[in-house]
Amino acid sequence: MADDRARLEALLTDQFDAFAAERHLPSNRLPLRVPLAEDEATGFMRAIDRRLIRLAGGPGQFELVGVRQAGESKSRYSLFSGGAQPVVNRQYLMQVVALGELYFDLPWRGERLVFERDGFDVMALEADGSVAIGAVVDKDAGDMASRLERIIAILRGSDDKRDRRTGHVVDGIASRRPATLWVVAPGMRQVHDLDYTEGEVRVLPAEGLPSPAG
Repeated sequence: MADDRARLEALLTDQFDAFAAERHLPSNRLPLRVPLAEDEATGFMRAIDRRLIRLAGGPGQFELVGVRQAGESKSRYSLFSGGAQPVVNRQYLMQVVALGELYFDLPWRGERLVFERDGFDVMALEADGSVAIGAVVDKDAGDMASRLERIIAILRGSDDKRDRRTGHVVDGIASRRPATLWVVAPGMRQVHDLDYTEGEVRVLPAEGLPSPAG
């Protein structure tokens, strides 16, 4: 919704104004290079409004509420990158969107959701700790499509050239063996079942995301 895009841009503008002042940056102009996508804005503002996340810890920082995080050393996340010319961290915006869709829409509860661990941006866990959904998120749909092609090629054995982003996901699939791979980017949602029989990982089309079993 246009209203949510305006609300998110206003929130980011206010946060960046304080962020820039705290770091004595030469400009407090919001570094938003690409307009906010509708699902990006709507999903992030829902997470704010319904307190799945909250602004905390200083200008431009947020924390998760009731969701497992990567570890004690990473309890807060920044809306902006570091350095002399920071940009809006669109990756985190979309990771929060994915988290919210699992939490609000299916619904997976916070104790079953894990943020940024084992190669995945978000994981949904069954009661026994096995991974029902491994979510891979990107801030750009075109980049995500290319990345997914590489991940599938590596899993099939037709491509052995890993970069950091594809390699982490492939390693996460091997170690955690999620039942479902969920691919998320602005305007893009793809669901794939993962089959581990016959000594290889097969990526299969799926109709939708699984709900919690119990």
